Amino acid sequence: MLRLFLLDIYKPSWPSTLEQSRSMTPENKKSKRLVALFLFGFVFLNYPILSLLNINISVLGLPLLYIYIFGVWGLLIFLAALAVGRSGEKTNNSNESGN
Repeated sequence: MLRLFLLDIYKPSWPSTLEQSRSMTPENKKSKRLVALFLFGFVFLNYPILSLLNINISVLGLPLLYIYIFGVWGLLIFLAALAVGRSGEKTNNSNESGN
C-alpha cells in the first residue's frame, strides 16, 4: 500500500519531457540550425585551421588564406540564408496595413 502511494507521488516526469523533445517545431529547428552554423563558423574561422592555410601559395594571384576566409564566409552566409529561409506559409499583409 505504501509502495503504491509513493509511486503515485514520485512518478518520474521523463516520459513527457522525452515526448516534448521529439516534437520539433519549426522555430526549434531553425534555432538548432543557427547554433550549429555558429559552431561551424567558429571552428573553421579560428586559429588552428587558419594557421594551416597560412602558407605561401597563391591561386589566381590571391593568397590561399584569403580565398579560404572569403569562401567560408560566403558559405556561412549561404547556409544562414537556407537556415532562416522562407517558410511555406504565405501571409496576407492587408490585415496588418489597416485596409
